[in-house]
Amino acid sequence: MLADKLAKILVPTLFIWGDSDNLIPMQYLGDYRRVRDSHIVVIKECGHNPFVEKPAEFNKALLDFLKKES
Repeated sequence: MLADKLAKILVPTLFIWGDSDNLIPMQYLGDYRRVRDSHIVVIKECGHNPFVEKPAEFNKALLDFLKKES
């Protein structure tokens, strides 16, 4: 099961989620919280490809994460 595998991730992990993602809907967000040091960013009015649909917001979230973790 995916949730069990996610719980085994032991490194800081960033999940960037579109709130309108139809492929992996927001209802699955709880499973991803099982990653011990997970950081979840939800981008509003965005589907499954935030790096294409909202590149500025995606890049900001990624850079903020990388700065914090370095």
